[in-house]
Amino acid sequence: MKLTRGICDSPLCCDHYWYLDEVLIYVGETLPSLFLECYAGAAGITLTLLLNDCVQRGILIVGDPYLGAFWRDGLKTDNLIHKAMNFNASQASVEEVVNNPDRDPASGLW
Repeated sequence: MKLTRGICDSPLCCDHYWYLDEVLIYVGETLPSLFLECYAGAAGITLTLLLNDCVQRGILIVGDPYLGAFWRDGLKTDNLIHKAMNFNASQASVEEVVNNPDRDPASGLW
C-alpha cells in the first residue's frame, strides 16, 4: 500500500502536517491495525488514517480533561450532536460555560 499526502485533501483531516509524511511512510510500510496518537488534540492523524481505511482502530491519548470529554462524547455516542443542537448559543449561555473552569468535564461540555 502506497500512501501519500493526497489521501485527504481537507485541512481538517490532519492537524500536524510537519510529521504527516513520516506517519504515512510508517503506516504504509508496517500496515498496523492500531494507531495510537499521543497528545491527540484535534486527532487529525488518527482520523485521517481511520477515514481512509489505513488502520482498523485508533486510540487517542489526551491530557486535557475537557478535550477528553469532547472526544468521549463525540466518538462514542450521539450526545455531542444532541447537545450542540439543543445548546442556546446566547452570550449569557456561552459566558456561563467559559466562566466555569471548575466544571466537571465528565458531565459534558455544555
